[in-house]
Amino acid sequence: MGRTSAALLMLGLLLSGCASSFDFRRQDTFEERVRQYGNLLRWSEFEAAEYFLALDASGKRPQAPQDVRVTDYQVKLVLVSEDARKAGQTVDITYFRSGNPRIKTLTDQQLWEFDAVRNDWFLKSGFPDFK
Repeated sequence: MGRTSAALLMLGLLLSGCASSFDFRRQDTFEERVRQYGNLLRWSEFEAAEYFLALDASGKRPQAPQDVRVTDYQVKLVLVSEDARKAGQTVDITYFRSGNPRIKTLTDQQLWEFDAVRNDWFLKSGFPDFK
């Protein structure tokens, strides 16, 4: 009876260890995803960044901003839910429009969600509103 209990305890520990490492991997994937997205926005590569956006109700991705040049992208706050399936990120973005040299800064509140089917993170809140 002692060996059976010990085996069940070890199995339980092993399974709980696998579950927690999966959450860490999901969080690591999130960190890599938002880093890649941020780099694309820093270089104003909006068309490439479209892939990071979740599909809308009609099955399409939001259209990329036009005539916008980003000069700075700074992450201010990152919050990940306990189950590592949703995350929020606050980013300050400094930019200008090609036809207007006036520099503006906006605060982008990003909502990211993990898609279990595609096993990846996608931005639910869409592109920032560059006015």
